[in-house]
Amino acid sequence: MPKFEVAYLSGFSTSEVIEIEEIALVHLNLLIKNGINILENKYDFLESIIFNEGLFIQNIDFHKDVDLMLIVLNSNAVLQQKISSYPSLVKATADHINNYQLMAGATGVHWPDLDEDLSLKGFLEDEIIKIIKNDGIAA
Repeated sequence: MPKFEVAYLSGFSTSEVIEIEEIALVHLNLLIKNGINILENKYDFLESIIFNEGLFIQNIDFHKDVDLMLIVLNSNAVLQQKISSYPSLVKATADHINNYQLMAGATGVHWPDLDEDLSLKGFLEDEIIKIIKNDGIAA
């Protein structure tokens, strides 16, 4: 069976199938670039939790006046990060900091105006460190 035959059978045009393949390759390369090789399925502990539990970011709220970024997950968990931990976010205007895009199945965040990318995995790592150190908001 040729690659993407299902797409053809579902009524997608050749140009749409090519676009789907290009998007898939971009996402695959992004995952590999970030150390996630879905072809080998060798997740580390946090990646395994994220993907096996289907965790993803639903929303992010910013409170610069108290140096707080709240990351709301689909599980209703709320992760806390200090905005001051991310220099490009500290310097950002309200419009720029609120202009973010969820990417990679909402397991990553991209700020196009700031050229900043952060990941759910990184947020979870910080939360674990915060718990171990027992020192409030992750830095």
